[in-house]
Amino acid sequence: MERYEEFGKFLNKSNIKIGAAISFENENSLLEGIQGAVNAGVQHIEIASLAQHGGSRSFGLSSSMTSEARRIAKLNGVTLGVHASPFLNICGFENNGFSMETRSRAIREAKATIDFAYTIKAALVVIHPNSFPRSVSEIDPEVFSSDGAGTYYLVDPRSEEIMSISEQESVFIPKQAKDARGNLLWLLDRDRKHILDPVTGKSVPRLAVDPDGRIRGEQISFAEYARRMKKEGNTISEAVKAFIHLQRAGEINRAYLQLMGAERTLAEAQSRRDRLQDTLEYYRNLDGALPPEERYRLERTMHDSLNSSGIAVPSDVKSVRSLLEDELRDNQRIIEASRQSLVQGWPQLSGAIEQLRNVAVLKDYGLEKIAEAIAELGEYSIACADGNIIHLSIENLASPYMYGSCAKELLEIIKESRKLLAIRLQKNGYGESESKRLSASCVKATVDIGHLNLCRQFYTGGSFNKWVASQVRGLADVISNIHLSDNRGMDDSHLLVGEGNAPIKEALSALPDLGYKGYIVIEGAGSPTAVRHTMSLFGIVPRATDDELERDFNPRDAVSGLKWKDDPERPLFGEQR
Repeated sequence: MERYEEFGKFLNKSNIKIGAAISFENENSLLEGIQGAVNAGVQHIEIASLAQHGGSRSFGLSSSMTSEARRIAKLNGVTLGVHASPFLNICGFENNGFSMETRSRAIREAKATIDFAYTIKAALVVIHPNSFPRSVSEIDPEVFSSDGAGTYYLVDPRSEEIMSISEQESVFIPKQAKDARGNLLWLLDRDRKHILDPVTGKSVPRLAVDPDGRIRGEQISFAEYARRMKKEGNTISEAVKAFIHLQRAGEINRAYLQLMGAERTLAEAQSRRDRLQDTLEYYRNLDGALPPEERYRLERTMHDSLNSSGIAVPSDVKSVRSLLEDELRDNQRIIEASRQSLVQGWPQLSGAIEQLRNVAVLKDYGLEKIAEAIAELGEYSIACADGNIIHLSIENLASPYMYGSCAKELLEIIKESRKLLAIRLQKNGYGESESKRLSASCVKATVDIGHLNLCRQFYTGGSFNKWVASQVRGLADVISNIHLSDNRGMDDSHLLVGEGNAPIKEALSALPDLGYKGYIVIEGAGSPTAVRHTMSLFGIVPRATDDELERDFNPRDAVSGLKWKDDPERPLFGEQR
């Protein structure tokens, strides 16, 4: 196991607090967890509940328990943080799209967590953005390979339903016709004006055809289409939207032609109905005034007359009158079917066109929903504050498949959330500069090094450890909290520091240059002895021995002798007591 004592020489001793994350199932287990962490010498405790407490304003705890947690923390100079449930879905993304109900429920529960944080006088609330899927290669196409799915997503803002495109999907791209001078040709109307595409509003090109009259063009995959678009300076988002338009344009055109055919069928059926009705009425009047012999001769002569008017009469028909009545019934069914097709078809076609006009790339839409939720929670936290504001620390996700798992995406979430929060605050009467200041102090980042390490399995660049360090540096302006756990790059196993291959040393080595002021929280350490062991790797040792840590001695005396190894005469935090 690698040792990390050298960090004691570089960390800013007055600005960084080493802490531990604890979880609880009931009040007794919470109290035991707090006491054990304090005994182990931590200066910060991050509390997360394992129980499902719904919207309880006290995080499922009695007032006496919250008072006791607050008292222990105060007596021992320990600050507190709260970790909201990692399952809160503030984005509202589900399998087939977004759900306003899910989003609203998650925001209510997050507000309950903020209430609890204020009750125990916590410094921050950690929140998972729990976002939406995207291809792993989108983290950075230069150094990350595809996850095999190669799927890109769009969303219909009206229904919040998801559409997807895979890299293997293909589309036929026709070539545009040119004149003899090489000028591009466009479809024109009777007034010689360009016919416009109903979705894009752009001119519709004339298509090139070969000598046999077949349309010229090529069938290409989305992967190739995106490569060409990128070469022309377009983003992947622009390529996705353009590609789905090409796909759906053919469907829309086919639907349009079918509806035009239905309109022609309806017009022809209505014209035929008029002829049938006139002929039947004439025949009924004439038939009633003739003797039987004349009616027989009329039946024989009506064949040619009706055939010449477009009403086919078989030679063996026995009653022209019955034939006309049958024809009218069939004709009416055609009219009703055509009308029904048009009544349903035109709105559907209009809806499809409108959908393509407004379709949004999933990243853009999802980022907006996450930022809106965080801004609402930030506004709530500021409104609840009586003095110090509890800030929201947004954590990078554990899944490389999800947006928000890397520094670039986490920074996008924080910046957009701050922007929307500032707008909310200005509407509440705050000035512009004050709104921006409050937003920046309210929304910050938690960097989980173990989560970053899970990107290792898709990394194809140079040094992955240096990439992780660059991720930490990329969040220099927004970091307030660091989660310290180890794993072997495959799952978020929360091993002790040194038991896995997470580049913890490289990540933390960036902190001195950043002038980092915040928390380093040990996750997954388990027992107080394990917490002490992890802290000792950084050269931090409490006065309590391993044997004492296993006993329930008074937590008020646990950290009075906490020292740095490189400076044994100086306390780790605060003044000498």
